[in-house]
Amino acid sequence: METLVLVGASLIDGTGVEPVRGRAVVVEGGRIASVVDEASAPRGRRIALEGCTLLPGLINFHGSLLPELELMVKYGMTPLEAIRSATSVAADALGLGGVTGRVMPGYSADLLAVAGQPAERIGALADVRLVLARGAVVTAP
Repeated sequence: METLVLVGASLIDGTGVEPVRGRAVVVEGGRIASVVDEASAPRGRRIALEGCTLLPGLINFHGSLLPELELMVKYGMTPLEAIRSATSVAADALGLGGVTGRVMPGYSADLLAVAGQPAERIGALADVRLVLARGAVVTAP
């Protein structure tokens, strides 16, 4: 089983807390095995994501979700609140809150990395650099 170690990105965990830096997300067997300080990350296939933000994959069943998120921000939500609504809140509403929608150990490694800081500018979600679906790299830098 290959271990992926995602490093260098700001991390939005899907719970609504501010993004953090200096954390590595370790993926094994399609799940998030751990979220650790980058300095103590285990060996594995490293994917460097400097200048990016790593967040849970957006839950979306009908094409691009970005226009809806931009409207949420336009009408009063912060970008971080809009992101949370499309990740952990959406997962909870679908009964998947214990499986996906957050960057936490044990959760499915459904992850998205985008260039820039979507917590400051929601439009940054359009610049996708990495997509993981159950730990498999779908799109990579």
